[in-house]
Amino acid sequence: MPSDEQHPTTDASHEELRKELAEAQVTLRQLRSAMPTNRLIGVATGILAERLRVTPERALDTLVRASQNDNRKLRDVAMDVVNEHRGLTTLDG
Repeated sequence: MPSDEQHPTTDASHEELRKELAEAQVTLRQLRSAMPTNRLIGVATGILAERLRVTPERALDTLVRASQNDNRKLRDVAMDVVNEHRGLTTLDG
């Protein structure tokens, strides 16, 4: 006959599962928020690769170097490249 009494190991297992679920949800939110940035950087890399006639790896290196030299986030530098390609101006320039 089943008992209404909770087993400590079961409670601990459930608590561990709750913690793992919470961590997985945080990771999922982080990945979802990073996806648009990743796409933006990919588009900017493609634009630079075509413009500079270099490999995508070399174009990404160029973006990263510009980001570091200007002390700006990579996504912001990528956005500038994409906006310039579209004929838009940035707030900085």
